[in-house]
Amino acid sequence: MSLFFAGALLACESAAEREARTTRFFDEIAFGTPYDAHRPQDKRLRRWEGRMRVALLGNVPNEYPGEVRRALAQLEAASGLSMQLLPSSDGSENVRIHLTDKRRFFVNREFVDCYIHKRGAAYVFHEADIYVRVDSDGNYDDCLAHEFMHLMGFSFHSAALRSALNWANREYRLTQWDLLAVKALFDSRISPGAPRDRVMTEIRGLMRLEFAHRLERQHEG
Repeated sequence: MSLFFAGALLACESAAEREARTTRFFDEIAFGTPYDAHRPQDKRLRRWEGRMRVALLGNVPNEYPGEVRRALAQLEAASGLSMQLLPSSDGSENVRIHLTDKRRFFVNREFVDCYIHKRGAAYVFHEADIYVRVDSDGNYDDCLAHEFMHLMGFSFHSAALRSALNWANREYRLTQWDLLAVKALFDSRISPGAPRDRVMTEIRGLMRLEFAHRLERQHEG
């Protein structure tokens, strides 16, 4: 199913159904589902805080910096955070993307092609290492959008919408639903450490306003 078709599907839904679907999506990627019971879930919001300075380490394919800049520009616009890809590692970076020839990584009791290790305190992330496999021909695993969504604060996955975090049919670029979730995550009414019930009350209101604004723009167009 294409992103256009997914958008058309939501357009055919009622306002209540649209809000429910996007709210469920945020809930699942921020707080997990019963399928994530094996992972820690204290149902409080986590997210990245502060300026993001990104460095690439290892054998970097020629087109990879452009992919990183594109994703950072989208996330910066959605979140309001300052994000920068450094020309090289200079010790000031707080996000390191390691491009390695290691075939597979064993994380959370399974083998994966990419993974992220985040560090922080009190429900805030301020440093991370992302590991991506690159083979001898310079071909890399296309999981940048997926790991950046985890970096922003979404630790889980959802099949509710087309997304880089959709476990059933993953997108390899950030979708409009990913960016909508990031925008909501960094709304001024949302704060790290807030309990799920309080966060989701705000998220429902934010989604209602978002779709109301989209409808107004359609009418104006």
